Parts: sequence; C-alpha cells; structure tokens
Amino acid sequence: MVKLVVLAAVMAAALVLNMIPAATAAPSCSTVTSELTPCLRFITDADNTPSVPCCEGVRYVENEIHEIQDSVTICDCIKQAITNITFVDALRIPQLPPLCGVPIQLPPIDDQFNCSRCFICICSLLVH
Repeated sequence: MVKLVVLAAVMAAALVLNMIPAATAAPSCSTVTSELTPCLRFITDADNTPSVPCCEGVRYVENEIHEIQDSVTICDCIKQAITNITFVDALRIPQLPPLCGVPIQLPPIDDQFNCSRCFICICSLLVH
C-alpha cells in the first residue's frame, strides 16, 4: 500500500512538472538586430511608414517576449544597435507596434534609456 501511495505521488508530481512550460532563452542581440534592421529607414526619418519586413521584425520581437527579462534584453539589443547610427528619432520607435498592428509597446529607446525599467512586455504578456 505504501508503494502505491509513493508511486501515485511521483506520478502526480511528474504530471504537474510536465504542465509547467519550460523556460525559453532570451533572443540573441544579433537576431533582434537582424530582424529590426528593416526598420532603420523609418526610425531615421527616411521613410514615412514602416516597411513590411520592418513589421515582420516587430512581430518577431513580440513573439520573443515571454517574461520581463526578455523585454529588457531586447531593449538592450536595440539600444546597443542604435548607438552606431548617426541619427535616430527615438520618438519613432514607439510608433512601430501600432503602425504594424502588433500589440506591444516599445519605449523611445536612445543611448540614455534605462532598459532595466523597460515595459515592452506588458501588452504582449497579457495577449499570450
């Protein structure tokens, strides 16, 4: 009888563990940068609207946000990438998701932005 109780407890624990989603790795900066490169023309005021490839990149970012640390990592990647660009209109970055129909909020990231206070994930986590 004790063996049955122990076996049942082990099986119940295994079922619970299988229901908990595995942690996913934060996206790499090279991938985030690559996916968002098509947005450069928009955030540097060269284009009036984001391109289709840009919007696909914004959608990629949304799909990579699974927890708050992912949003901080993505913000840091964007911040690092734009430091090498002569002119970026940081106020255009928050315009990307709504113009692309993506339910996330991007802050106006520039070289002074504190990504540890980033809230990219708020809308995305509510949708997922």
